[in-house]
Amino acid sequence: MKECRTCGIVGDEHFYVSMPADCIACRTAERKTPEYRAKRRAWRLKAEYGLSVEAYESLVKGQDNRCAICKVEMEPPQVDHCHTKGHVRGLLCIHCNLGLGHFRDSPETLETAIEYLRING
Repeated sequence: MKECRTCGIVGDEHFYVSMPADCIACRTAERKTPEYRAKRRAWRLKAEYGLSVEAYESLVKGQDNRCAICKVEMEPPQVDHCHTKGHVRGLLCIHCNLGLGHFRDSPETLETAIEYLRING
């Protein structure tokens, strides 16, 4: 039997999801806090893209919170990065970011798609 470090409830080990012990209800509540979300966001930016929160915010400000491709306001901005070289290229709206991904970041395929749209548009 363990005691939740947050609420003090005592229960079986399967009731707890981490060490030090937290009950599922307390862990769920913690994950909804702005502090936890900010910490998680900072961790993801660094782990996935090598960006600090400050560098990310600088990119957002430098692009005036607008997508580098379609120029619409981004909510939230998506980090666009090269999958082969790993560097950050800029920030995109979710539609442009997914579009590049679906075209496998291939300029040739995108050019073919553009030509297709011009002919069949």
